[in-house]
Amino acid sequence: MIHFSPVGQTELKDPTRPASYSVPKQIKQRASNTLHLSSIWISDNSKRVTINGITGNQGEVILSNIKIVKILNDSVVIRQKGKTRKLYLLPSASTLRKTALK
Repeated sequence: MIHFSPVGQTELKDPTRPASYSVPKQIKQRASNTLHLSSIWISDNSKRVTINGITGNQGEVILSNIKIVKILNDSVVIRQKGKTRKLYLLPSASTLRKTALK
C-alpha cells in the first residue's frame, strides 16, 4: 500500500528541472489534448489517480473538466465533455518481458 499525506489536487513537478525552464508553446498545446494516467494508489481508505501530473480522488473533477468516475487496479474511468472513457496504466517493462518469455 502507498500512503501519502496531501489531500486534493497536487501538481507534481520535476525537482531536477531548472527554475527558469518553461515548456515550449507547441508542446503545451499538444499535451493539453492528451491524457496520460501515470499512477494509481489504492488503500483501505481511499483511491487516487494521477492524470497529466494532477492527483485526484474518485468522484473529484480535475484539470477543469475531467471527472474521475471509477478507479480500478489498472485503469480509471473518466468523464470529459459528456463522454465516458477509460485510461489504462501501461505495464512495466519487467511485466512485458515476463509475458513475452511465456
